[in-house]
Amino acid sequence: MIEIETSDGWTLKADRLDPPDGRDPIGVLWLGHAMMVNRRTMDRPKGQGLASLLAGHGFIVYSVDLRGHGDSGPRAHQGGKWSYDDFVLRDIPDMTRWVHEQHPDLPLGIVGHSLVAHCGIAALGQFPDLPVQAFVDLAGNVWLRRWEPSLGWWLIKRIYLLVFAGLTRMRGYFPARALKVGNEDEAREYVLQFAGFARRGWRSCEGHDYLGGMRRISVPVLGVTASKDRLFCRPESARRFLAELAQARVESWVVGNGEIVDFAPGHMDLVTDPRSRPLWHKIAEWLEQVLVKGTD
Repeated sequence: MIEIETSDGWTLKADRLDPPDGRDPIGVLWLGHAMMVNRRTMDRPKGQGLASLLAGHGFIVYSVDLRGHGDSGPRAHQGGKWSYDDFVLRDIPDMTRWVHEQHPDLPLGIVGHSLVAHCGIAALGQFPDLPVQAFVDLAGNVWLRRWEPSLGWWLIKRIYLLVFAGLTRMRGYFPARALKVGNEDEAREYVLQFAGFARRGWRSCEGHDYLGGMRRISVPVLGVTASKDRLFCRPESARRFLAELAQARVESWVVGNGEIVDFAPGHMDLVTDPRSRPLWHKIAEWLEQVLVKGTD
């Protein structure tokens, strides 16, 4: 296990996978997980998941636990406190710079699922000098009215956020483990900030405009959504979210029912279901084209 210290002193834990058989790496990637889970989702089953497959394509791969998750404690039920801003303004840029420092001669890409997908987009907008040459957004978007075309689904999302915030206030953190909706609880500060975006807009508590920052991003972006993801990252909402990337070359895939994979994946299935392996191979091929061959 590898340790990376952030600019504010939190220690992140990560795993490293190298290309097999001593092959020279073609690039380096770091992978980030969704809300309420940890880095283990990015290589499931262990040794045969997304991270291992990407390493098999010739990449050095780091899978990281964001602060408060997995081995990057303290976790929420242990008194850990963090905000959405901590991910965007500290964990993601610090992890990116650390990876680049370890491998300055290799092209670098980020593969983010859900939480790290939209936090990663926010970080790239705030730090346009980050040494990133490609970004993969797996089921990442933020719940703003401008990105939800359906009034009915918007009302459902608002109710979900009210319950999310209400349970968090009652318990002091969001008890995902007790509710069996994830294996990582979430900190109060994070939940209340995330839920507040629906009312206040996508901006930090420190004055950073995350929505406005999207228009400064020029890194090639691959957006992937699941055909059966009816709530967390609806394909139409994700399309509208990625449309804000005015300067970036964006490629979008909606997968399921014969489109890349032969089943109807949900939100987590994109990274945890072995039936998504055709998708993982296709992502690896896209990364090879962008990072190694310089085309998209």
